[in-house]
Amino acid sequence: MKIVYCTAIISHLKLNFTSDVPASPVSVKIEHITSRMIILQWNQPALDIGESNILRYVVQYTHLQSKLSNETVTSTLKSPQSGLEIGSLQPYSNYSVCIRGESAVGISLWSETNYFRTDSEGNILLIMFYFIFVLYTLKFT
Repeated sequence: MKIVYCTAIISHLKLNFTSDVPASPVSVKIEHITSRMIILQWNQPALDIGESNILRYVVQYTHLQSKLSNETVTSTLKSPQSGLEIGSLQPYSNYSVCIRGESAVGISLWSETNYFRTDSEGNILLIMFYFIFVLYTLKFT
């Protein structure tokens, strides 16, 4: 969708200044995963001539195993922020996440959807119990 902001005629030359909705965020990746949170990163798309600057990002993630029929959560962040820590996730669960940009002109398409599974908490508990057991046995030997 293009919006014409200004038309100027300068000695037989007609110039149109237009602006277009931004492109989708790029290089969306999950930098870190634990049992209850992820760190998400992305890059602002390169601006083509006529595209407007992104003012904010909308991050949407969905718990794919939710009893509430794919519970979806949306967060809005001001640009130029290009990362987000998403917490309060369920251990060993499948999620999807995507991002779009919003400008004064309009909203971009959603980025490519990323799928991930949070870690299990069982391994951490097993390691903790082992560590406590080792400390306990060292104390009494």
